[in-house]
Amino acid sequence: MLKKFIDKIKKIHPIAWAFIGFVIIVIILAIIFSAKANSAATIDVLVSPSTATVTINGKAYENGQHDIKAGDYHVEVTHEDFETHTEEITIVPGENYELNIRLAELKGDIEWYEWYADRPEEDALQTAIASKNYEKMVEEFVAKYPIVSILPYYCTKYEDNYAVYYEYKLYYKMTENDSNMILVIDDAAGNGREDALQYIRNNGFNPDDYQIEYNYQSYRWPRVPDDY
Repeated sequence: MLKKFIDKIKKIHPIAWAFIGFVIIVIILAIIFSAKANSAATIDVLVSPSTATVTINGKAYENGQHDIKAGDYHVEVTHEDFETHTEEITIVPGENYELNIRLAELKGDIEWYEWYADRPEEDALQTAIASKNYEKMVEEFVAKYPIVSILPYYCTKYEDNYAVYYEYKLYYKMTENDSNMILVIDDAAGNGREDALQYIRNNGFNPDDYQIEYNYQSYRWPRVPDDY
């Protein structure tokens, strides 16, 4: 059986062998390039002050966009006037990772406003980074708690020819250490709880998924002075 197989291989034309070899090479190269593509990513470095030294796994980076492989990295940002900042980041394949770092803790007795007083460009840079970080924080918060997109909600309305009156405020607060969200209903008329729960349902959320704090705070009209 083996001898017959070898005899068949010997009969293959040299051109056919060349074609087979070419196909094998193409497949190998495709695998190599695919592996590289799957590990490729980019990182946008934006650090304040701009003169700070940025190292990622010991390699120096400047403000701007850089090619980088996916993986886990140790980031260190140093500056002679500021305390050193370090953090760990993870970059996934195909991602454009934004590294926005604003050094905030000054060394010694230097005040924040003093350092930036004569550096308007640096002040503009740190403001831009602060804005980016705030926007990212809001996006992450909304992604974690989508219901905040419909809060706070203030309701004042009359029904049945003013026979039924609703007035309440629906908002949220965070528990200790921002570990969880609590929905709060401050009801001024005493009948707004169910209306508030229905408002939550009408917007595609389930009140049972949340911890809800209900407060009945009867509205008090302002006291009229005796000598009015």
